[in-house]
Amino acid sequence: MNIETFASTVRSQLADTLQQEVILTPILKLNGIRLHGITISEADGINLSPMVYLEPFFERFMNTGNLKKTMDEILDLCRNCKRPAPFDTGQLLNFGRVKDRLHYRLVNYEANQELLLTVPHQRFLDLAKIYYADCMVEASEKERIPGSVLIRKKHLESWGISDLELKKAADTNTPRIHPVFFQSVHKILTGEIMQDPDIQKGTPPDRQFPLYCLSNTQKEYGASVICYPNVLEDLSRQFGDDLMVLPSSVHETLLIPQDAGLPIDLLKAMVHEINREEVAPSDFLSDNVYIFSKQENQLRIA
Repeated sequence: MNIETFASTVRSQLADTLQQEVILTPILKLNGIRLHGITISEADGINLSPMVYLEPFFERFMNTGNLKKTMDEILDLCRNCKRPAPFDTGQLLNFGRVKDRLHYRLVNYEANQELLLTVPHQRFLDLAKIYYADCMVEASEKERIPGSVLIRKKHLESWGISDLELKKAADTNTPRIHPVFFQSVHKILTGEIMQDPDIQKGTPPDRQFPLYCLSNTQKEYGASVICYPNVLEDLSRQFGDDLMVLPSSVHETLLIPQDAGLPIDLLKAMVHEINREEVAPSDFLSDNVYIFSKQENQLRIA
């Protein structure tokens, strides 16, 4: 049995058991990952449960061969899940309301070709900037939690703006909404972490362990920091050297001063292995290694 057959079987059995409409929805995630999600609705279409992704249950079924037990687990989850938190769609109705909350994230260009057909984006080396809007979701009557919405081409059409206007807003907002985090990996591993290190004040090179983490303070989609104005330029000036930039994941990059003397081939092999062994497929950014040239003030693929 493959995942498609399993998903169809689950949908059918849940509908028969609950006597309610069960909606099966294919979801396209980053890096071309497709997930199978189900929601259970009343006759009037009101969701009774959040979307439940079937991939973990399919893996469990393939390991045990026990379809009934797997179905019981899915049924229990659907019955016990809380109703999804309401979302105020008015947050995205016009550009004026959302303009200051727009920001960008970096993703791999080739791995997201299908997604990029539907979203405004900007090519950056072998990567692409895609755009999100921060929003708030009602978790309860008294609590609101932060979230984000992927900006699609239909949003720009609704707002009546161009790709350039979106880009300008996101370029301005992203460094403000997601400030820079820069620290020695050695200090991170030993717990000597400054909460808000200011790269403008200078960071003494760690010659014994010349490996540095560059991300944002939220540690989420922090690889985008390499696009911030003057960040790599200031760091290369502080180190007095070109910088090797390793894409650890969509959440961070690792920096090594070029005078550390590590061969490019070794760094590429390391990035490739870590991407296969340590990084979740949805967090993959690139297999390439980049060089920021202090003299040229430019980032390029090594």
